[in-house]
Amino acid sequence: MVHYLAGLNLSLSPSQHVEAIVTASVLGQVAATAWAHRNSTSLAKETTGPVKTLPKAHSAAWLALPAHGFSSLLPPVLYLSGVLAHNLEQPEWLRKFSLPGELDDVFHSSEGRAVGVVRVLASIVSVGVGYAATKTVRALGGQWHYIGIREKAQVVSTGPYAIVRHPLYSLILVQEFLMAGMFWSYIPLVALPITALAFAVKVPVEEKLIEDDENTGPAYVEYKKKVTARLIPWLW
Repeated sequence: MVHYLAGLNLSLSPSQHVEAIVTASVLGQVAATAWAHRNSTSLAKETTGPVKTLPKAHSAAWLALPAHGFSSLLPPVLYLSGVLAHNLEQPEWLRKFSLPGELDDVFHSSEGRAVGVVRVLASIVSVGVGYAATKTVRALGGQWHYIGIREKAQVVSTGPYAIVRHPLYSLILVQEFLMAGMFWSYIPLVALPITALAFAVKVPVEEKLIEDDENTGPAYVEYKKKVTARLIPWLW
């Protein structure tokens, strides 16, 4: 018997429930991130002014920027487009990239249960990482921008910025790793090194801009002495 509530089909299979949990976590984070970025952009217009300095036109950062944007957005876009268009089930083209294991037999086999548990746990952790990302954007306040320096720029060294110098990038890498478990797919694992390489190119350019700025340069040099890690504590 099929049951509906407000037009929604409630007679979902166990595997569809897992897809629903994953989908809800991704959509919630997308909404929260968009809201945080919108607020930071509005705050910037009121407090720190427009962007005054950008990398030079020939800088590799201009290639790294769309590269990490594309590689970090592609996995969730592919997943959501496939699952939402197929009644909360992964279509065959998406299953071709699945990690080893059973996606559908969530309750009737130990392998299926293990995959389902990992996917749900990864989704829960991902929500926490997404929350940390929105808090990080808020910590930046009006300083936030994709790549440039604003007119009244200041160095932010509190909160997550007391741990690594680019915590947003760190969280994006963690999130992409979690997506492999959430989607049970190789796609995020292929995108992850591309994103990491793009950050490795972009971060030195960003830091050079900050150091060369008359307002932030001296403070940022001191900040780098205290917070030595760019993305990964004790490593880089």
